[in-house]
Amino acid sequence: LLLGNHSSGKSSFINHVLGRDIQTTGVAPTDDSFTIVAPGPQDRDQDGPAVIGDPDLGFGPLRQFGPTLMHHVQLKIRSQVDSNFLIVDTPGMIDAPGNYSGMIQNNNTDGGMTGSSHASSMDRGYDFTGVVSWLADRADVVCLFFDPDKPGTTGETLSILLHALSGMDHKLLIVLNKADQFSKIHDFARAYGSLCWNLSKVIPRKDLPRIFTMCLPVEYQEKGKQQAQQQQSQSQSQSTNESTATNATNDASTIFQNSPTALQDLLSAREEVVAEVRKAPARRMDNWITGLHDAVAQLKMHATLLQDIQTRYNQLYWDKKWQEATVAMAGASVTALFVLYGMDFWAGSTDGGTAISGMVVAGMGTSTVLSTGGMMWYHGQQLQEWQALASKQEELFATFQRTHGRAIQEGDEYIAAVWHRIRPSLALALQTEGITSLARVTPADLDQLQHILKEDIPRLRRLASPPHYGK
Repeated sequence: LLLGNHSSGKSSFINHVLGRDIQTTGVAPTDDSFTIVAPGPQDRDQDGPAVIGDPDLGFGPLRQFGPTLMHHVQLKIRSQVDSNFLIVDTPGMIDAPGNYSGMIQNNNTDGGMTGSSHASSMDRGYDFTGVVSWLADRADVVCLFFDPDKPGTTGETLSILLHALSGMDHKLLIVLNKADQFSKIHDFARAYGSLCWNLSKVIPRKDLPRIFTMCLPVEYQEKGKQQAQQQQSQSQSQSTNESTATNATNDASTIFQNSPTALQDLLSAREEVVAEVRKAPARRMDNWITGLHDAVAQLKMHATLLQDIQTRYNQLYWDKKWQEATVAMAGASVTALFVLYGMDFWAGSTDGGTAISGMVVAGMGTSTVLSTGGMMWYHGQQLQEWQALASKQEELFATFQRTHGRAIQEGDEYIAAVWHRIRPSLALALQTEGITSLARVTPADLDQLQHILKEDIPRLRRLASPPHYGK
């Protein structure tokens, strides 16, 4: 899966890796679709509805993102390409006004992705962040390209890192492409520093992941420049600043041409990225096991939190029922005692005592029923309020502290990351389904999930790992 700003070199990189001119390249945005490039016996193209409707390709779940996305997906089957895997090229990320600030505000308030997803839906007609997250979750390698002219300054790019690529560090490659275009060393330093600064806003770590600084082969650079010049010549107007930027791009790479060692470093980084892309089929099993471990870990935490909530709800529920039963039994007992001992006294003491005794018994029975019924209604309201409170962020965090106190005390970052990932889904389940509608979590369920994490998944790891002296 290739992501990045427009003109960051994604399409040229695909052409280089596959050894064919498949994707159109240029400085301006050239494609607004998700393009799936696959090897095949002969060249053939398919549109989005056909691709998503094909049961053998596995892209059927993309239908959930709506018809607009379906018409922005295409498949390119190409023969004589140097690959045995699929490559997905994505639309270049371009900001609409206010997206970045909206993403920051949303992140500061509730940590969710509703605001970002809504902005993406408004901008593109579908949930761009959701689509990228779905594809990245199934990809074996994710490459995020940055252009030296726009080193991570678009809010959509940062939003994708924050919301769609969270927890995928093991297969994410961050690439600063076209680094040989810098004509001055301080321009390269400023661009690299700007990229690191922008990444630090969405990667909450002191040590940033490695940034592969690379360049494309000369032939692909020349093709890109020619296509860019053709696009510029077709434009009716062009500002002086754009002309200056174009000339600077065409005259770039002098610092690397004058330094063979520096140029060799860019070429080595490019070959590393290409090698990682080509290893995608070999990483399939490792990524599958990793995904299974993450899914089971999330399910186990989800079940643990839900069990705690259900246990406390049941305790409250039966406490209320015991109170109701106590009131009902007390009222019934008093009424029974009066019937046994009080009615004879009233009947023999005054005229009409029998009628009075009957009225007293009826009144006591009515009071008992009304008291019990009123208490049941009041307790029902309290239980509903408790269910609503249990789905609040503050109460969910308190539940997390109760069930994972030791991990929090030890500073377990993995547990904290899993908590942040399952929190929205757990809150949504409690709000929409309710505690009483959700399946009951038993200790046996948690034991089974723990067995999968501690026994079954390590067994799969041993089977999938290559031979080494530590086995």
